[in-house]
Amino acid sequence: MGADNWAICPACRVTVIKAREKLYAKVDAAYGKKPQGDYIALLTEAEKPIKLKQTLREDYCLGVGIDGNFGISYKAYCTACKFTFEYKHEEVALEIADEYTENATADDPYGYNYQR
Repeated sequence: MGADNWAICPACRVTVIKAREKLYAKVDAAYGKKPQGDYIALLTEAEKPIKLKQTLREDYCLGVGIDGNFGISYKAYCTACKFTFEYKHEEVALEIADEYTENATADDPYGYNYQR
C-alpha cells in the first residue's frame, strides 16, 4: 500500500534552518579574520539554495461509516529523521438505532442477510 501523500518534514526543515544559521554565524565570525578566498568559499556555501526532499509520509482516512459515525485518522512518519505524528477522532454524525446497524457490514450495508 502506498502513502496518501509525501511532503516536506517540518522537523527536517527546522534542522536544516538551524544548520544554516550556524553556518552564517561562522561566516560572520570569519569576516576580516580569514583569507578572502576562505571567506568567499564559506559565504558561497552558506548561500546555496536549501533543497528539502519530501520525506514525510502521510496516510489518512476520513468519512462517515455505515454506522453513522464520522471518523478521521491521520498518521505522519518521516523516513529521514523518524518524526511521527498521529491523530484520530470519531464522533456521531447521525444517530441511528442499534436495530438498524447491528447486522450491517461493509458487504451488506442494509443488514439483509440475517434471520429474524
